[in-house]
Amino acid sequence: IQPKTAQASAEPMPVEVPAVEQTDAYNARFTCELHEVKKGDTLWNISKRYPGTTPEWIEEVNEINDYIRIGQVLCIPLIK
Repeated sequence: IQPKTAQASAEPMPVEVPAVEQTDAYNARFTCELHEVKKGDTLWNISKRYPGTTPEWIEEVNEINDYIRIGQVLCIPLIK
């Protein structure tokens, strides 16, 4: 006896995607202050030097996927 398998439909099924609520940080205008990464820097301690920003925001603006490197120049977002 063969198990029943689902048959693929020729028509794609519509999928409802919920709207993403954007925070004020996404809607606010910001300027960048450039920061060159030094030995011992982390996104956390860099963000503490620039009030109004977070490690997550620095990561997103600079499209950081893994880690930062010494000598790398980061855009530090500052809200106007």
